[in-house]
Amino acid sequence: MSIIVVDDEYLAAQRLFRLQEEGITQPIAVFHDPQQAYQYAEQRELKLAFLDISMPTIDGISLVKLLHKLQPSFRIVFVTGNKEYAIQAFDIGVVDYILKPVMKERLHTTIQRMDNWNELMSQSFAMKLSVRLFDQFILTTSADGQRQPLKLRSPKTEELFAFLLCRKTVSKDLVIDVLWPNMTPEKAWKNLNSNLYYIRKSLDARVIPNCMTTSGSEIKIDAKAYDWAMDEAYRLERSYIHLLEHAAKAYEEAENLLPELECYQHIIALDHLREDIHRQIIRIYYLLDRRNDAILQTKRLQQITRELDETMPN
Repeated sequence: MSIIVVDDEYLAAQRLFRLQEEGITQPIAVFHDPQQAYQYAEQRELKLAFLDISMPTIDGISLVKLLHKLQPSFRIVFVTGNKEYAIQAFDIGVVDYILKPVMKERLHTTIQRMDNWNELMSQSFAMKLSVRLFDQFILTTSADGQRQPLKLRSPKTEELFAFLLCRKTVSKDLVIDVLWPNMTPEKAWKNLNSNLYYIRKSLDARVIPNCMTTSGSEIKIDAKAYDWAMDEAYRLERSYIHLLEHAAKAYEEAENLLPELECYQHIIALDHLREDIHRQIIRIYYLLDRRNDAILQTKRLQQITRELDETMPN
């Protein structure tokens, strides 16, 4: 993976370069002038760029559009101190949005995500499976550019497969509670096992064998066996976090503390490195007179900070 860093602030660019250098073998080029970065990209095949947004001559938003014209598959991460561009960034195809100051663990999470995406895209299967879950459920298989529909046995079989795809790993009890809530346990288990058999039979025969496994009380779908739109999934996750923040602010203005707290807890579950969100949770706990919860949340934040400090370069 060839990587470029573009930031007109010298210290910010060098800090990002130093954090990336550790454990990364791919070439990294640093630019303080966006125009020079664009000229560099014109002559080379690049895979990943870390861009600031507020830059002279060419801002980050404009630079993304120019780079994507050169290489449509070019993956770009914004590293910025501005929160307000997050939705716009994901709308133009940016795959991650990191706020300054950049933490080592946060940056390496992004790098690992990109590495996983590259590994997934480089895998070559004789038959590939495409899954559409929006609007309607459609399965198709493709080989040598030829796409064919794949039918499952019944609408309930399709519903089960869609549920497993979204959950990746799930307990059989939860599946039964969600899909067959009004059946007797014996009949529900029989339906589950029958539909699992139909799914496995269809996939093993035409697509990818052994991609679904059951062990004890769990069912697992091997997500790496599918051609997932990982960039889109991550874009939706960041958009969801942005909407949660807007909702939390609205609840704060209405002095509705419990829904505000719930929004922030959802954000932390998705991105536990958000110090600002930890502090909001602590604030709400004190307002709710939940002193012990506030102390525990403070200790969690302190532990995360210590771990990050230990991983930062001297």
